Amino acid sequence: MSTQQSWTVDVDGVTRHIVAETDETARRTAIRVDGRMVTRPMPLEEEERIFTIGSTAYVLRRLPDETLDLDIAPPQFQPAPAAPSASAMQRAQTMSGTAKHTMTRVAAPKSGFPIFKVIFGVIGAIIGLGFINYFASVYKYMSVPWKTYVHEDKRFKVMFAGNPERSTEFISTPAGVLRTVQLKSKFGEHFYIVEYLDLPFVVPLEKEGQLQQDMLKGIVGKDKLIKSEYAGAALNFITQVSKKKDWSEGTMRGKILVAGKRVYIVYAFVPRGESISWDVGEFLRSLEVA
Repeated sequence: MSTQQSWTVDVDGVTRHIVAETDETARRTAIRVDGRMVTRPMPLEEEERIFTIGSTAYVLRRLPDETLDLDIAPPQFQPAPAAPSASAMQRAQTMSGTAKHTMTRVAAPKSGFPIFKVIFGVIGAIIGLGFINYFASVYKYMSVPWKTYVHEDKRFKVMFAGNPERSTEFISTPAGVLRTVQLKSKFGEHFYIVEYLDLPFVVPLEKEGQLQQDMLKGIVGKDKLIKSEYAGAALNFITQVSKKKDWSEGTMRGKILVAGKRVYIVYAFVPRGESISWDVGEFLRSLEVA
């Protein structure tokens, strides 16, 4: 079974047709421009792929609902402009001279109000402001002040945005009183959280999956589970989160990992509209369990 999404873009004055075809059986997405492959297939586990068409770099993102989104890649991924050849520079100079001459002959009187120049300036400012806001947000979360946190028992380490806040809670269960610990940091409107629970027994390997699924149900609650899948021993998940006391409506992405007597829940939260962000993947990948 395969699904397709397509976009039409204008690059260097030429209309290009981009098609992303996802093969569920092969678990990958092929990216074609005008019928030709432009990069290697993108595995379903990969969230972003950057590729270039002419003088412009694009980024294809895999959203939490399994759809794809095409956008212009951030500036640092854009190809360097090619240096103009001598003949091209000569033609440009000739055209520039012709244009100046033509403008001189048809220019309006100096007393006329340059209305079109003002309109174009306003439009350019609006467009520029939108791009500035977008890129400012992208750059903001590409420069999180990560700090490696090593737990006092040396059983795990992870990166947090600065020093994490620590809170402890005790829960009464049929197996006795269990201690849960939460470590939380925040940068901007993004939260990065590690929670762990120490059990009085080692979870049998054949029971780990059921424990992870039960815990995931408790995490999701009345919210909407978008996706869950295993990656090695970890159960990865993405869920939509309704408005809570500490944060607004948004998306939670994380994983549940069982290691001996300890269960780890590592997750990040981003507000609605920022479901895909550079920092979330960095945080989740940073967890190392001894």
